[in-house]
Amino acid sequence: MRRALLAAVLLLGCHGSVTTDDSGAAASSTTSSVIDVEAGPSLYALSPKLVDQDGHAIGLDVWHGHPVLVGMFYASCASACPLFVSTVRRLEDSLDAPTRSALRVLLVSFDPNDKPAVLSRLVAKHSIDTTRWRLAAGSEDDVRDLAAALGVKYRRLPDGNYNHSSPLILLGPDGAMHSRVESIGDPTDGLADRLRALAR
Repeated sequence: MRRALLAAVLLLGCHGSVTTDDSGAAASSTTSSVIDVEAGPSLYALSPKLVDQDGHAIGLDVWHGHPVLVGMFYASCASACPLFVSTVRRLEDSLDAPTRSALRVLLVSFDPNDKPAVLSRLVAKHSIDTTRWRLAAGSEDDVRDLAAALGVKYRRLPDGNYNHSSPLILLGPDGAMHSRVESIGDPTDGLADRLRALAR
C-alpha cells in the first residue's frame, strides 16, 4: 500500500523535473522560482516513523490542518542546511501575523544519527520556535521513501556528509503538495503569496 501511494505521489508530483549537479545543487526545468503542483494524494497517507527534537514519536501529519513547509536537511551540514533554515526564517518574517501564526514547519533529517539530543542542540543554536516547528529524523528506509515523495535528491558521501538538493515544499492543510521552490537560492515571494492564500 505504501509503495502504491508513493508511486501515485511521484506520478502526480510537480511540473518539471529536479536534477542535481555534483555539488548537490538543485536545478529546475522551469524558469519560475515557484512551481505549482498538480492536485494529488495527501502525503499524510505515508507513515514514516519519525522522532522529533524532544524525543517524541511523530507522524508526517504532525501539523495536519495547517499549511506546512517541509524540507530535508542534516544536522552536521555546515553550509547549505543552515542557509536553508535561514531561508525559512526570512520567509516567515515576510508574512503577516495571521499567516505566520497559521504556518507550521517540518524539517526531516537524512541522517539516522541525528538523534533528539543533536536536533535539540540545533533548535537552540537557531532559536527555533518549537510551537510551530519540528525537526525530526527517521530510519533510512522511511527517509528514502519521504525524499522520493518530496522529490528530494540525496546521497551519502564517504566522509559521512550528504550531497543533496534543497527544495522547500508547501503542503496544504490536508497534506497534499501545493507548491515548491527548488533551491534555497530562489526567491520565495511567490511561496509567501501562496501561504497567505492557504491561511485564509
